[in-house]
Amino acid sequence: MTSQEENELICEKLLGWKLGGRNRFGTKMWLDNPYGDDGAQWNTVVTPSFDTWAEAGLILDALSAAGIRAGLENLPSDHWAFRIFKGAVFQFGTTGPLAIRTAALEYIKSAG
Repeated sequence: MTSQEENELICEKLLGWKLGGRNRFGTKMWLDNPYGDDGAQWNTVVTPSFDTWAEAGLILDALSAAGIRAGLENLPSDHWAFRIFKGAVFQFGTTGPLAIRTAALEYIKSAG
């Protein structure tokens, strides 16, 4: 599975976004608030890479909204660990956002 496909999986399975079509470059566009009101349901965004703190925050928000406890800690040698306590997933990454992304993918895969 490519990184792009993994990012799309996070959008669909964890964030609950709905596919809203493709732009003129063929990039998937997502309805990031598919059940919103006042026109919010029509807002489309491109697939995030989840490699920045802002984008990784979308994952943290989704986990929190689902009532899933998760934590991030800085380990020696500039590595980060991110643990999703439901399912006991523990992953490492060289940056916090990538550790969050990796743990989110493992969580999605373990959930079936």
